[in-house]
Parts: sequence; C-alpha cells; structure tokens
Amino acid sequence: MIAKDARPRYFTDIIGHKNNVKTFIAKAKTLDFDYPDVMFMVGATGTGKTTSALIIGATVNCSNPIEKDDHFQPCWKCPSCRSILNESFNCDVHFYKSSEMDKSDILKLEELAATDPLFGGRKNVIIIDEAQNLAKSSKGATLNLLEKKRKNTIFILCTMDKSAFDSATLSRGQVYNFKEMSVSEVGEALIKQLDIIDPEQKIPIEPEVLVLISQNSSGSIRMAEQYLERCIDSEIYTLAEAEEEFQFISEAKGYEIFNLLLNKDSMFYTKISTVKSDAFYIYAWSILSSVNKSILTLDKDDWKYKSSKAILDSPNFDKLAQTFLSINRETNGWFKEHIFNYYIGDYMYEKTPIMAKVRQKRID
Repeated sequence: MIAKDARPRYFTDIIGHKNNVKTFIAKAKTLDFDYPDVMFMVGATGTGKTTSALIIGATVNCSNPIEKDDHFQPCWKCPSCRSILNESFNCDVHFYKSSEMDKSDILKLEELAATDPLFGGRKNVIIIDEAQNLAKSSKGATLNLLEKKRKNTIFILCTMDKSAFDSATLSRGQVYNFKEMSVSEVGEALIKQLDIIDPEQKIPIEPEVLVLISQNSSGSIRMAEQYLERCIDSEIYTLAEAEEEFQFISEAKGYEIFNLLLNKDSMFYTKISTVKSDAFYIYAWSILSSVNKSILTLDKDDWKYKSSKAILDSPNFDKLAQTFLSINRETNGWFKEHIFNYYIGDYMYEKTPIMAKVRQKRID
C-alpha cells in the first residue's frame, strides 16, 4: 500500500505541522533525546500522529543514529529500526492498538515501564494507537500508569478525540495537536509520493486528478494516498474518469452544479446524480461561505470573482442560503439525504416545507 510504504521516515519528510516538527527536531539535537515522558498526539485520521510517534520511537532507539540537518535521524538499518519498518516491534519500541487492549493489558504496561530497555535501546517507547477507544476502566488504569515519573520510558498516545481523556490524564503529558491538512499540503504529499512511485513519469495521470483527490480527502494524506493507489491500480488517469469512479466534485463542477441549483434549472438533478449528495452539500456550504470573501479579495478578472458576483446578484441567493440553513438545522449538522432532497425540492418548486410549518406552529 502506498500509505504504508510511503510513510515518512524522517521529521523533515512530514508535510505540514511545522511547529510540531520543529519541537520534535529540537529534542533530537543531542543523544539525550529529551522527549516528554508522556505525549498525546491529537488529530483526525491521516494527519500524521502515528507517523510522528514512530519516527520518535525510531530516533530514540536507533543503534546508529545519523547526524544530519543539525539533528539525529534514525538509520533504518539497525534491528530496532527494522522492527518498526516491518511492524514486528520486537525491540524497545512497543506498539499497541487500543481496540485490542483491556484493563489487564494496561496493568501489564506498568511492569514493562518499570524495567530498563531489554534490547539495547535508550528508552522503552510505548505507543498506544487510537487511544480514544480505551475502555473507561482502562482510562482509570491509564491515569495511574501515566502519573508516575520514569527515566527510561516514553508513552505516546495517539488519539482522534482529546475529549475522550479527562483533564487529569491530559495534564500528565504534553499535547501535540495535528490539524487537518490543507488542500495544497495534501497535494504536495501526493506529488512527492508519485515521484517516488513513478520517477520516470510513465504513469499518464492528469495533474487535475491529483487536485481532485486533494480537494476530496478531508485533509487526510492517508486517504488521499489510498485514492491515488486506486487510480494507479485501476488505470484511472483522467479527471472525467476520476469524477465518475469516485463521484468526486472538482472545483469547476461544484460551481456548475451550484449554479444550476441557484437558477432552479432541472439539469441540477441530472448533474447531481453523478456525484455524492453529501459531497455536494459540503461543497455548496463552502461556496456560500466564501462568496463575500471572493468579492472583496479577488481580482475582477478571476473566474471565482465573476462566479461569486453572479451568485450574490442572483435574486434566488437569499432563498437558497435559507434552504441550506434549514437543512443544517433539521439535521443538526449531520447530512441526511432524505432531508436534503426534501428541502432542495421545496426550493426548486417553492413550496412551504411541512416541517417548517410544524416548527412555526410550536412557536405560535
């Protein structure tokens, strides 16, 4: 898999998260590797939490660290580094999936953390992935485990949800936030991976496909790499092929469908059948929320300026904006296709929604 094989091996290879990377590198400037005893990596899936944890583990326990760019880097050739690459974790870097752990497993870590590294490493590095899934009983045991100071152990808990841990637990360590990647950052990562996979540029994939994937990967490099792998395996090389296969929305197509809806053109239903409704819903919100900014910040010759100006000048703009607000209110922010279709149909044919009548009756 591209996402696995192309995982960054050095801090300098990590896309984005400049402040986190700067901190991780600062701790690797000497062989003391003075990382915090407890570290929480917090962020959405595919944003680099586990990758960062593994690089820290490799750096700390590498038998032959290489000094480069003013800090030490793992060699990826010694037994400790190789155990991370092949995911055997049979040296002093220990990797656990929280979904496979219970309270007794947490208690066993107490014994591991109390011992010196057994395989020649500098410290025991204990990584718990997707730590938000720990059972409540395990969280209590985790607090007891983390509150003890140890010289020879680093705990790294990777989690998508910081709120899964109470303040007492979080206060035992340093929290590093991993924000969702921007479209340009995801695109940069895809270009790097494609250069590795296809250095001679024999794969005839259109650049627009990489842009499309970047725009539709929810800020996750891992997800984007999985889509890229699918394109390569299935020989999906053109924008039209990618749009059809994944039902993704390119920027141009998003504006096209939005304008059909704005103008109450029946072709809207034909066009939206070729994409995911929830993807269009999200994209439409991005258009609604950015038209004013586009008018104020873009050059008048920019196509986005012209499109945004036409949208704001439409007599239907306020009605459509209210329609999307109604959908959001009825769904509490979570997309539900039947509610989306109901309100869009009301907008297209100008009927008063039954749900709106019911709500008004309650207010009266």
